[in-house]
Amino acid sequence: MSDEKDEAPGLVAAAEAFDQELTRFGKLAEAVLKAPLDSQKSIERAARALKEISEAEGRLGSTAQALLAALDASRRRQEGQASALQARAYEIQARAEIANDLMRRYGALGEAASSVGELVKDLAQKTRKPEGGFNTEELAGPVAMLLDRMGDLAISAQTLSADAKKEHFEDLSRQADALRQQVLSARNKMALMAKPGSNGSAPN
Repeated sequence: MSDEKDEAPGLVAAAEAFDQELTRFGKLAEAVLKAPLDSQKSIERAARALKEISEAEGRLGSTAQALLAALDASRRRQEGQASALQARAYEIQARAEIANDLMRRYGALGEAASSVGELVKDLAQKTRKPEGGFNTEELAGPVAMLLDRMGDLAISAQTLSADAKKEHFEDLSRQADALRQQVLSARNKMALMAKPGSNGSAPN
């Protein structure tokens, strides 16, 4: 950043110096071209002015070279920035693709967890006894299937949380871990619901 600040004033100063010398040269040239040559003194003045113009040309050439050098330095700096920006653009694109993939996986897990939750509620309603508790004989098969699915969901959420953490998406990592804990909590309640004599409530 300090290099950029140093180079910009350098370019401005070089441009200003060149403009000043160009203006001075223009005034000297105009004076010589318009000066009368009708006396010895006027001729001598014109000759001195020509010498000043020669010196001004030298200064103008020097300031022109300095300006070109400053322009070249700025051009090289701009090219370097353009190259860095291109690399950054690729990095942003890559990070966006990773984030989109992680969010897609998180969304799919959320939908799967919601679907399983609806199946659990439906199963609880169908197997609930009027006197309380659940018909564990009817629950046995479906619960085993749901427990497997919920276990798979918890593993997938744990994997997603680890992947998100590895890519430094800490918020998503925490969200995936929270989903994992919710699924495991619901799974434990489901397992208790299926035990003989259970009077527990269905998982939410």
